[in-house]
Amino acid sequence: MSYLVGVMIKGPRTQQNFDFVESPTGIFTTDGHWFHITRDQVDGYAPGLTDAYSMGVMLKDAEEWVVSSDNVSLVIFLLLSLFMNCIFAGIIALVFFPFWHYNKSAFVSFSSTKVIKLINVEMLLVLLAVLMISIKGIHGEYIQVVVGFLFFFFFKFGWFRSLVNRWKGDELKGIPLNDRIMRMIILKYSLHEGIDLKEKNVNQWEKDIQNLLRKRKKKKKP
Repeated sequence: MSYLVGVMIKGPRTQQNFDFVESPTGIFTTDGHWFHITRDQVDGYAPGLTDAYSMGVMLKDAEEWVVSSDNVSLVIFLLLSLFMNCIFAGIIALVFFPFWHYNKSAFVSFSSTKVIKLINVEMLLVLLAVLMISIKGIHGEYIQVVVGFLFFFFFKFGWFRSLVNRWKGDELKGIPLNDRIMRMIILKYSLHEGIDLKEKNVNQWEKDIQNLLRKRKKKKKP
């Protein structure tokens, strides 16, 4: 059996395909997000969870939370810009960004994921941006329009997230942020379905991730 398996999922409670590649050390999605987990591990942590939610569904929901750092901050910027100077709105959004980026996993739940999905809707973001820019343009605030465009692209394409990750890293307590989100997805969805979570197995998973990351760091050292 190949160590690298391409998977196209159309499982329970999903109406769309979701592509990802699974290897012995984790899963890589087509959008470029890496999770240190496999389908067998999920079955070991929460037996029966993949019968209720396909692996594709949980990965897609996890990705929604990963990119929420950019989009939640963007929505805050766009809404505040309707009532104040774009520069001040941008500063507030920039200050909020690290808080949400490093703590968003604590807000993961079955219901909050629906809100995050709404915030991540491309059309909603574009409409808010058009509304803000139109209002600024009507009032002749062309510098504000330029600033608005700059902040929009800065958040929308994840440029600020990349800067924050380079500065502070993408790990929290030794666990990558993506994996913390996936852990909460498994936990909250298991609770929603009344599935008993094997906490010992989850704790071992975190230790395995930490060991794997330490090995990688050692290999990178000259």
